[in-house]
Amino acid sequence: MNDIFSEHYLNSSLIFKILKIIKKYQGPDISDGHLTENGFQTKNLLPMFNKKVINQMLPTEYLRDKLHHMHYIKYFSNGHQLKHNHPKEKFSFILYLNDADGNTVFLEPINKSITPQQGKMIIFAGHIYHYAEKSYKQKEILVGGVDKFK
Repeated sequence: MNDIFSEHYLNSSLIFKILKIIKKYQGPDISDGHLTENGFQTKNLLPMFNKKVINQMLPTEYLRDKLHHMHYIKYFSNGHQLKHNHPKEKFSFILYLNDADGNTVFLEPINKSITPQQGKMIIFAGHIYHYAEKSYKQKEILVGGVDKFK
């Protein structure tokens, strides 16, 4: 795995399992006051996931051991994410749960635009600034973070 950016792919049966877990979420929408514009965002879902699913999701033992947070976002029409980074996280990931529009754009030093494709996982250094373009196809993602200090 590259120290700045890497791409991985999860199979559709694992994505189905992940979506099934997410569907059980009964908590509030916390998108208000966060960087998600016109979408639904959960609180931390990590406690809902068992170790087996986490092991299948993440490609390295380091990421699995240091994972401290995962939240789900579903964008409504015209939903997007403002420019930001994750300064408290050594690594972050975005797992695309469906094929959609609303590319994720990574700024310096990555300089890439990623089209949401079901099963694609992007792992990147937490200090990298990024944003999500407007989505009109109800993009769904799972976002996770690996703590710098854990």
